[in-house]
Amino acid sequence: MQHLIKGEFIDRENREILDQFDQYIARCALHDTALNYLDYLHGAIGSAVYLLSRLRNNYIRNKETQIIDFIDSYKVVQTNTYTWEYKIGNKYNISLSHGMSGTCVYLAKAYYHGIHKQKIKDILSKSIQFLLEQEIKTPQLSLFPTFCTSYGDQVSRLGWCYGDIGVALAIWHYAIVVGDKSLRKKAIEIFLFSSNRRDLKANAIIDGSICHGTAGLALIFRRMYLYTNIEEFKECSEYWLEQTLLIAKYKDGIIGYKFNMNDLSIDLLNGISGIGLVLLSFLSDDRSQSWDECLLLS
Repeated sequence: MQHLIKGEFIDRENREILDQFDQYIARCALHDTALNYLDYLHGAIGSAVYLLSRLRNNYIRNKETQIIDFIDSYKVVQTNTYTWEYKIGNKYNISLSHGMSGTCVYLAKAYYHGIHKQKIKDILSKSIQFLLEQEIKTPQLSLFPTFCTSYGDQVSRLGWCYGDIGVALAIWHYAIVVGDKSLRKKAIEIFLFSSNRRDLKANAIIDGSICHGTAGLALIFRRMYLYTNIEEFKECSEYWLEQTLLIAKYKDGIIGYKFNMNDLSIDLLNGISGIGLVLLSFLSDDRSQSWDECLLLS
């Protein structure tokens, strides 16, 4: 609903409806952060990202400050780097969906909004350094692991949820808010490397979904083209759009689609709703389109 209000699809008077939920969501975010449950999809980070869109309320701004203080208190200090342990597997997790890259994107957004800027800059500079140190020395398929190289992890899938793209997004968002041209270049290099990974089976691309499928890749590379005007990203996005259309081949699916998580899923992340939004994005010339903010792309 906040997205609809922001885009003026519905009257701003309706934001009073959200006011009733904001304090509850803030309490949930603080509860999860206090448990070190820093997970974008299921924990504190997802709630905290939403609350950044509600900062006209001083109560929410104060809660965001408390969330960042908790994040800072749970960091694991290593030599010149910071990281966190994540609940899934109780291990270091660099992914966008459940791990460190998602946390870094949130912190970059909070920095942009002027919340705890000095503290965030310190946290981000050292956590981005941790991400960079996870780069695989002799990459065979991917540049970064699924979780962490210290676990002997030497490969990751190509998708929104895990792997190189999430790391690149974290680096990109940080580079943009602090004006670091070198890191901006590094993020683009990772995206360019990923744009050449086209084999569905080798890259564990298992369906047409946003989360770990072709539609997500089409949307991600479209977003990077809109950011940079780099033609390779446009071509790559069109390739994954074509693959998304080709995957619609099942007579017993939803308009031809079946999914790994649930054969007939209708949800945004793992189902047909997400594919529909991606297809609509390609039909639109509106560069201000911002629904992909919920995926940490904008």
